[in-house]
Amino acid sequence: MPELYSFSAVRSPRRAEPDSDATMPTVWDEGPAEDSRHWGGGSFLEQLIEAAAIGDANERATTAQSLAESYLSNDEQAVNENALAHGLDPYGAFSESGAPLPAQPVLALIGRLDRWLVTCDHRPEADHLDAWLARETRAAIRVDVPPDAPDSEVLAWALEDRQRFAYSFSAAWMRIVDSIAAALLIPTRGELAQRLTRLMLVLGLVERRSALQQPLSPEKTFRLLARRVLLMPDPPFPRVLPEPQVKLVRRACVSDLFVIRQEWRCYVAGEIADIRNVLAHESHLQRLTRVDERENTELSAADVTSVTETSSETSEESSFREETRRQMDLALRADGQVDASGQYGPTKLDVSAGFSADFSLEEATTRATDVTKRAVARAATRIESRTRTERVQRSLTRVTDVARHEIDNTGDEHVRGIYRWVNRVDRFQIWRYPDRLQLEFEIPEPGRFLLTQLSRPQDDQGTVPQPPDRFELPLEGITPDNYLQLAAKFGATGLPEPMEASIGVSQSFTIRSPEPLPSNSTTLWNANSIGERQELAIPAGYAATQVIVKIDATPIHGWWRREYSSSVGWEDLERFHTITGSVAVGDQLFFVQQPGPDAANTNTIQSTGTSSSHPQYLDAHLHHTTPVSALTPPVSVKLPIAATLTGAASGTVTVEATCAVTEQARAAWRQDVYDGLRTAYDLWVREWRAEQARSGKAIGALAERSPVRHDEMIRAELRRHVVSWLLGESPFQGRPAVRVQPSSADTTDDITPDIDIAAALATAPEIQFLEQCLEWSNLSWVCYPYYWADRDRWARLSDLETVDPQLGQFLRSGSARVVVPVRPGFSAAVKHWLLYRQPWLGASCAPVPDNPLYVSIAQEIRDQLMPPADGIPGESWEVALPTSLQWLDSGSDLPANAMARLGAAPHEPTVKICPDGG
Repeated sequence: MPELYSFSAVRSPRRAEPDSDATMPTVWDEGPAEDSRHWGGGSFLEQLIEAAAIGDANERATTAQSLAESYLSNDEQAVNENALAHGLDPYGAFSESGAPLPAQPVLALIGRLDRWLVTCDHRPEADHLDAWLARETRAAIRVDVPPDAPDSEVLAWALEDRQRFAYSFSAAWMRIVDSIAAALLIPTRGELAQRLTRLMLVLGLVERRSALQQPLSPEKTFRLLARRVLLMPDPPFPRVLPEPQVKLVRRACVSDLFVIRQEWRCYVAGEIADIRNVLAHESHLQRLTRVDERENTELSAADVTSVTETSSETSEESSFREETRRQMDLALRADGQVDASGQYGPTKLDVSAGFSADFSLEEATTRATDVTKRAVARAATRIESRTRTERVQRSLTRVTDVARHEIDNTGDEHVRGIYRWVNRVDRFQIWRYPDRLQLEFEIPEPGRFLLTQLSRPQDDQGTVPQPPDRFELPLEGITPDNYLQLAAKFGATGLPEPMEASIGVSQSFTIRSPEPLPSNSTTLWNANSIGERQELAIPAGYAATQVIVKIDATPIHGWWRREYSSSVGWEDLERFHTITGSVAVGDQLFFVQQPGPDAANTNTIQSTGTSSSHPQYLDAHLHHTTPVSALTPPVSVKLPIAATLTGAASGTVTVEATCAVTEQARAAWRQDVYDGLRTAYDLWVREWRAEQARSGKAIGALAERSPVRHDEMIRAELRRHVVSWLLGESPFQGRPAVRVQPSSADTTDDITPDIDIAAALATAPEIQFLEQCLEWSNLSWVCYPYYWADRDRWARLSDLETVDPQLGQFLRSGSARVVVPVRPGFSAAVKHWLLYRQPWLGASCAPVPDNPLYVSIAQEIRDQLMPPADGIPGESWEVALPTSLQWLDSGSDLPANAMARLGAAPHEPTVKICPDGG
């Protein structure tokens, strides 16, 4: 199939030899002066030019596709599938008028020439091609030459006269160009575009014969048919095309493909790697003892002590006092005017002229009885919390290299051993493949998957599996949901369990009055208040965030005095006292009340407001639960509680706290788990290294293979990346089409894979297309350094060493530029894929052998084993690549660089340091 460029080409200048026939424009500016410059396209192309002026890209593509479908549906206007089904009819005419279709004879001539060229393998001799053109041209158009005129005269009249040629062939040219343009805009008409492109190139062959005015050599004819790129007019292309489904690093273009092929030639000794000296009569023994010792000590224990002290003291005192007093008084009194008085000692005597005497006796008795009762209750709670972590783990790894390297020099001469690095010499050569449509990609970290595979332990690695290269945790870190999976991954045991996100703690205490309850015979204004203070212990690692308080209090019955509500004064009633309670928890204060059945009561006495109805005991009882209240900020260690009840004989207060784990506790748990995981990982690494050392295997070495196998693996990786890019799938999951089912209904141990027929049929066209449409044997790439990779992987990639230098360069690369050419003849199909992501030009299945896109199995096998045959060899050179191998030099003299190329005459250094020959 010929190549087709579906929009204006940006030709690459990288061509070894300029070729005027590399492109084929579809729009000319030659011909008669009265013709339009777009005489290469017809009315449909003019409509597309108008559609290309629309501003919106989606609207342009939709409008152009609608115009294309309308144009191709007209059998009398377009060259469509119906016209090509049985060959172009040279006598085709309009169905209504009967007039002949424009250029129909010329179109039939082009169709016959196409089939004839196939029989000649596209390389007819020059005189045979001229003879065929002269004969068929004379039959297709009216040639004004004698019937017996030679072929050269017929061609000179019909083809070499440019104006006459344009007059005869322009209508056919316009119809084919319009039909190709329409077919390119419809995804399902890719095969039609392919066939029309072939006809256009055949017509272009006739045009070149006309322009050159000389016969065409077989090689020239082949290049015009197989290597010419068809250019569609700009405008309207590419503005009328939809947005491509596949984006590339560079726009696909056709140019010469330069491929560098490489093969190894030899191995040579390089620079000095090590020098070992053994004096005469001395022996040298190398023995490596490496001790890796690490001791981790972690204490883990938890002690919680809770002490509650309660003391109750009751004392009763009684006293009785009795007092008796007797008193006698004697009074003498005289009535008269003459008085005399005298005092004789302590007795005073009054005497008067009148005399009287009074005698009185007074007796008094006083008794007092006191009874006192005291009750004292004390309660003390002490909570001690002590946490200590203790875990003792001691790991000792001692590795002794059992390999011995001993040199026993029993002679009289000193012995010197010079070890040199070994370099591999590869020869490179450039091969040029002309006119290839090239796709370019930039692949990040192309060798990442291959590095992981080669780093995995082989089947005979021993009992200890190889640990991961790095101790890595998931992005979400250590969580209660994944810590067990991490423990299983690293083999960690004894990890602490995660703390619950929230827990509940509570405390209840009873409040009693320290004094006796009032008697019913005593009238009181108010009842005493009783209170209590407590502390609720918060578990370590938690903080109280919410509380609920429950209060239960019993009422006091007695004689109470209360004020009138409507007038001044008071009254005495026998009732239950109103109960009020205040509980302070942290920064929250809760107040509750029990006024009795009358909810509107605000007095100290519970009452219904009537004299005939008294509150019942259960009506007077206080029972209340507060709503959930948040503590801001949360309280840790101890939650203070203070409760006060008024009007209650006793009460019970319960505080329920919801505690959330603190961020510090979460961080401490994560740190403990991390330490456990890291310790398990380090132990795993030490055990694996010890086993590797015992088995004599290099630690960290890749499971390398032969250089040829490495080249296959690198190419397969790059092909996978390219296929994933072209499919637009990330991640690329392949095309699974195998069902795995139990071999019997009774067991699930043995499984038998079966083909999923429906899935295989659905994926086969896509798989075969992507494997056949590209010239994988000419896959070319260049690797860029490690610093284009993720920064976290620099340490892993920068010092990666391999025996095979090509493999090491690929595995260390941070990015790779990849260029893959399109198989000759598949350009139109690949561009259709890039535009619509449809294989085989939109066909429903892979092509059959008669189709130009068909590739036989023999051809595929040959392409996998050998490069294409049309390559042109170019310059070559050799390069010495370093390896990790060492070579013991046979001589005892210090070596010189035998491959030195710098400073050759006449540019030798003025002062030489190395001796002659160095």
